[in-house]
Amino acid sequence: ATTMSALFSRARAPAEQQTLELSLDEAVARALENNADIVVARYNPQLSEQAVRSALGYYDPSLTGNYTRTSSDTKGTSAFSGGDVVNTKRDVWNLGVALPLEPTGGAVELEFANNRVDTNNAFSSFNPTFNSGLTLSLTQPLLRNLLIDAPRQQLRIARKDREISDVQFHAIVVNTVANVKGAYYNLLYAIDNLAAARKSLDLAKKLLDENEIRVKVGTMAPLDIVTAQAEVAGREEGVIVAENAVGNAEDVLKQAILPQNDPALWSTRIVPTDRPTAEPVAVDVEAAVKAALENRTDVVAARKGLERSDISLRYARNQLLPNLNLVASYGAAGAGGTELVRDPSVPFG
Repeated sequence: ATTMSALFSRARAPAEQQTLELSLDEAVARALENNADIVVARYNPQLSEQAVRSALGYYDPSLTGNYTRTSSDTKGTSAFSGGDVVNTKRDVWNLGVALPLEPTGGAVELEFANNRVDTNNAFSSFNPTFNSGLTLSLTQPLLRNLLIDAPRQQLRIARKDREISDVQFHAIVVNTVANVKGAYYNLLYAIDNLAAARKSLDLAKKLLDENEIRVKVGTMAPLDIVTAQAEVAGREEGVIVAENAVGNAEDVLKQAILPQNDPALWSTRIVPTDRPTAEPVAVDVEAAVKAALENRTDVVAARKGLERSDISLRYARNQLLPNLNLVASYGAAGAGGTELVRDPSVPFG
């Protein structure tokens, strides 16, 4: 019997051409490692994860702080102005922290306000004067933005996009594996078909030789030789077509498993080492349909796409509600500084 490797040598390549014996599992592994679609699609779940992190960033505590310094001179216009020219210097420094609440859409804020005032106003009882205030406030939507608001909509959509991206990546992997297996078995079919075409050609040539002998001994008409010759020519054409089919099938498999940047490997002959089995498999149609509806990547992706649209729909409906908020705050303030004690007998001193 003619071996598979010998078929390749006769069909396509010179004797010095390198060969690559390849099992089905090895072909799948090479495809998963080198397939350009998978390399590109592998980044999509990572990008989706970063979008989720970006949306979650809205709920991180935000710290604020500011400092201002002002100085002003006011010309005295009456006896109660506090001096001919009243100079006031003011330093303000405020600190605050705000924390949005994801479950309810509310927000908690804590603000610490401080200022210092220096003045030459004769009526001032403290100089410098320090004022401080601490305020804790809560804002909670009661109707609109209670169940969903714009930040939560973006976060939920980002999470749903991440799920869709994972499903799409899984679909690319599944399709790649299926395509590689199909290309592998197509190559096996092409090789077997070439073997059958060559065997058919050998039989046609044998029949031609036998007919030529019969014509010579006078037991067959010369026209039958022409018919046999035509049959040999047709079988030779079939061999040529089968050889070309082997080459095309091999190129399809190479395209799926070989690195695109390694052209030297494209001259290597691939020799499949695994063959499919013909063992019967019992199929439960109802279970197969149920599994397809639950696990098929295109169905799962479409279902999650509907869920994504439902998020936007719920947000749009929520925005139709009246805007009613609960606002509560608690604060404390204090003042202090250097107290000025004046002589009661001196009006300004």
